[in-house]
Amino acid sequence: MLATELALSQPTISRSLRNDPAIGVQTKARVLELAAKLGYQPPSRPRPQSRNRDKLANEVLDLGVICRGGPDTDSIHGQVSHRLLRGVTDATRGKRTILHVEYLDAAICDRLNEAANWPSLLKTKAVSGLIFTYPLLPQAIQAVTREVPCIQFTYAGAGASIDCVTEDNERSMAQLVAHLKSLGHQKIGWADFGSFGPSDVARYRAFPGVLEDHALPFEPNDTKYIRCAVPLEQRAALVARHIARRLREGVRGWICQNDFLGYVLCEQLRVLGVRVPQDVSVCGFDNFDPPRGLPKLTSIDAPFEAMGSAAVRQLVRRITQPHLGQIRTMYASELIEGESTARI
Repeated sequence: MLATELALSQPTISRSLRNDPAIGVQTKARVLELAAKLGYQPPSRPRPQSRNRDKLANEVLDLGVICRGGPDTDSIHGQVSHRLLRGVTDATRGKRTILHVEYLDAAICDRLNEAANWPSLLKTKAVSGLIFTYPLLPQAIQAVTREVPCIQFTYAGAGASIDCVTEDNERSMAQLVAHLKSLGHQKIGWADFGSFGPSDVARYRAFPGVLEDHALPFEPNDTKYIRCAVPLEQRAALVARHIARRLREGVRGWICQNDFLGYVLCEQLRVLGVRVPQDVSVCGFDNFDPPRGLPKLTSIDAPFEAMGSAAVRQLVRRITQPHLGQIRTMYASELIEGESTARI
């Protein structure tokens, strides 16, 4: 009956009811809407995520967290993952849940479209759901979500088959621009050192529009991004020299793609004799602590712990209700004023 009413093939109907990621979002929505009206109950899937909530409440649930790199906090991935894991742990503490954490080499993280590179938690089907603390590539999303329900912490796009818990990068950019404008900055630049993850892209794309909203000029020469295979310090040195040149044109406010790179830039500016914040104001994202001898950056603090807890709740919901459409949860962030911005 569903196939006749919607003029779709029976295989398409069946795959839509199984939430097959290869079927378009609009098609699945049409099928599920009509199925609900007709009182149709889709058959359960022979996978862990198809268990009903009553049965699940009496079981111990195994959930996995996949982190990029090692368990250190000396990198942006390590620091963010550490805070996200605190939230995940808080959400599972005292529950009938076993939490498994696995760290993957960065090179492997980008090749999960191949089953040979899957983490052991996925290969052995040891968990009912996975949380990824880093963004998966599109082909990897398609591969791993066929095996187990997954959550990641960056928005993968409307056509993706993975749920996400993320921060509102556009609103965060608006807070930074408003802060610099309140200090008298009329020319603001963007510093990008070569990262192109979803959060970095979202921040950069928001930058011109936010400037326009605040009646500030967007000048392409006031954006500097270095995408080349050289060490981070060398890339930061190139950006620092660019900022020193633009300083002569009155560009005294700069927003960095994240704090980890912002602090490297502050060090390179000091080498050039450019003072932060006396000569130039520098902002960032993620609210990291400063290295010794550098000013605390004015930054955006995302509620990573709350996002980690939300990811657990959202993953359990996906396990118990596998036929839901893609879920995206967005959290607002807070501007933390540091020592790296000043009135001009």
